[in-house]
Amino acid sequence: MSFKFVIPKRWFNRLLVIVGMLGLISHALISCYFAFQGQQYPIPMVFTLLAPLGCLAWGLIPSLQLQKEQNTEQYLDC
Repeated sequence: MSFKFVIPKRWFNRLLVIVGMLGLISHALISCYFAFQGQQYPIPMVFTLLAPLGCLAWGLIPSLQLQKEQNTEQYLDC
């Protein structure tokens, strides 16, 4: 079973996905900046990635969504 990447239609689920993607992009840019400067990221990356990954999970996985989507079968690629 595989999942399609579909932006949710409900506003709160969509907001969680957008915040999660922006969080992952900003962490990638910050870590590249620190690597370019020859420094270490001050906080372990495991702790800083939990929030964006949690937002993505709550926005994309139908069983975790706070606002249930009407058509959850569109997420499954069977």
